[in-house]
Amino acid sequence: MGTARHVYEKCLTGPLMKNRTVILCTHHVSLCLPGADYIVRLASGRITFQGQANEVNKDEIIPALDDTL
Repeated sequence: MGTARHVYEKCLTGPLMKNRTVILCTHHVSLCLPGADYIVRLASGRITFQGQANEVNKDEIIPALDDTL
């Protein structure tokens, strides 16, 4: 996960992307969740969760997302 963390921290959350909208589709939810503002979870082509990241119970959403992999 070293490369994923490097790309996330240096590219997606670095100064180049400051004040820009980023739409990210990832399986590394636990890596990206701390920097997210809004989350949409898809399963079988349907939205199964959407909401503000700061309102999400991380203990519930991360295992639920991992179950769809």
